[in-house]
Amino acid sequence: MIPSLLIDSTREHQQKCIFMDEWTLRENPDGSLLMSWENVLELSDRHVICCHTGNHYRFNETDRSNILDLEILKSKQLIEEKISKPVSHFCWVGGEEVHYTRSAYQKVRKSGYQYGFMTNNCIVMPKGSNPFAIN
Repeated sequence: MIPSLLIDSTREHQQKCIFMDEWTLRENPDGSLLMSWENVLELSDRHVICCHTGNHYRFNETDRSNILDLEILKSKQLIEEKISKPVSHFCWVGGEEVHYTRSAYQKVRKSGYQYGFMTNNCIVMPKGSNPFAIN
């Protein structure tokens, strides 16, 4: 899961967006908290790279279309540009159902993703499971 807009951001912005008060992370040798685009590219040779919004953003019912575009579509496009591969998986941030909004869900569907993963527990069935809301 890649929060694409954070990779090239400042350390302070990374801390703010990844909730440092909840996690203890080790710094990279360069002082950053996240992997580099070189790391992501290397991982993409052996792993599926998923978009995890641009800024590790939890959606709200009041989000405007420019926020949805940035966090869902533009973040996907940035990863695709950096790894030269399509990104077909979206991973929602957080497990609070209030952040799985209808407008964000619709944007994920329209942005070229094939699957969307949530953190709620549920059995995934080959037929009958919503591919944009896999728990």
